[in-house]
Amino acid sequence: MITVVSRRTFREKDFPRILEIYEKMTEETRKEPGCISYRLFLDVNDPRSIVMIEEWESMEDLDRHNETPHYREILPQAWRMQLGGDLRFLVQKY
Repeated sequence: MITVVSRRTFREKDFPRILEIYEKMTEETRKEPGCISYRLFLDVNDPRSIVMIEEWESMEDLDRHNETPHYREILPQAWRMQLGGDLRFLVQKY
């Protein structure tokens, strides 16, 4: 199992649109083969940040996800509004 933990920071004024984008992304991603879990969290210490926690059956499934139309078309809309760099961890169950 592969787990991805990602944190991104956005301007507060963009947050309604950011949530729309990530909700659509979550809805589409959960339908993918190999997706065990795909969850969106709001950072309680920073109202401008979201945290995504993804669980995939394999690295191949994650690679396929990164090539899907919703990943390539929906997510870049949010990235253009991003303030801070992405903090991302990619881990494998031991």
